Amino acid sequence: MTSQLQSLLKEKINANIKAHGLADKEFAEFDSYQSGKIEQIPVDKIKPNNAQPRLEFTDESLDKLADSINELGLLQPISVQKKGDFYNIVAGERRFRAVKKLGKQFIDCIIITVTNENNALLALAENLSRENLSDYEIAKAIISFKSNFPSKTEYAKALGISRQKLYKLFAFEILDNDLLAKLDNHPNIISADTIEQLATLRKHLNIPHDEFLPLLSEGFDLIISSHLKQSRLPDFIKNKANNSLSNQHPTNTKVRKSYKKEGKTIGKIIQTDKKFIVELESLNLNEADLEKVEVFFDNLLSNS
Repeated sequence: MTSQLQSLLKEKINANIKAHGLADKEFAEFDSYQSGKIEQIPVDKIKPNNAQPRLEFTDESLDKLADSINELGLLQPISVQKKGDFYNIVAGERRFRAVKKLGKQFIDCIIITVTNENNALLALAENLSRENLSDYEIAKAIISFKSNFPSKTEYAKALGISRQKLYKLFAFEILDNDLLAKLDNHPNIISADTIEQLATLRKHLNIPHDEFLPLLSEGFDLIISSHLKQSRLPDFIKNKANNSLSNQHPTNTKVRKSYKKEGKTIGKIIQTDKKFIVELESLNLNEADLEKVEVFFDNLLSNS
C-alpha cells in the first residue's frame, strides 16, 4: 500500500497546487514558476510554517545541504507568505535551516499567497517528498493536517483518495504516546492495514482501550525484536485477550468421584460451574454396559 499511496497522494496534491498556480520547484513533479519575483529577505524575519508538522532534520543532512549551498549557491528559492512584519515558510524549511546554519543574513524567497487548505497541502507535499515513507509516516503527516479541512470527506477529496483509505490511515490514532514513540524509532514495523485490523479487533473483543494498549505494546516489542511477524499480531492480541478474560473468570472444577479398576482410573464424575460430566474409558465397557448407561440417563432425565 505504502509506495502506491505515497505516489497517489503526491500526484493529487501536486495537481491541486498547480491548479492554483502554487507549484514549488522543490518537488520534481512541480512546474517551475512562470512568474514570481525572487526577493532577498532577512533570515530573522522568517518563521517556520505553522501548518507543517515538526520535521526531523539531522545535523548530517543539514551539513551536506549547507556545504552544497555554500559551494553552488541556493539553486531553489524558498516559498514564503507574508504575515504582518514576518514571513511564514510555505515550502523549503530544510533549505532555510541550511542557509541559517551557514550564518547568512538573507535568503532568496518567492512571496506567494495561499489559502489555509493549500498551505496545508504544500506542507504535506514537503512531508511526502522523501522516498520510501512507511504507512505510519504518511499517516502521521496526514493526521497532522486534518484540522485544516472541514470534514474527512473534504480532506479525502483534496488528497485524491477514498474515505476508506483515509480512515485506514486515521486508524493510527488509536495508539498512545508510548506506542507512537516506538513507531517513531521503528516506523516500518506495522502497516495501516494491520492497524485497521487491530482497531476492528478491539471493538469485536470489546476490550477497554486502557487494557488493549498494553497488549499492543507487548506485540510491538516482539515485532521489533523479530520474535513476532506483523501478520501474526492480530492473532497474538486475540489470544492474549482471551487468556486474560479466562483468568478473570476462572471455572471451578471438582472431581466428585473417581472409578478405578486394578489400580487404574477408568472413569470420573466431574462438576464445573455449568456442567456435570461423566467420563468413562470406553475400552472397559461392552455393548451391554453402554446400554445400561444410556437407560440410566434416560430414566434420570425423563424424571427430572
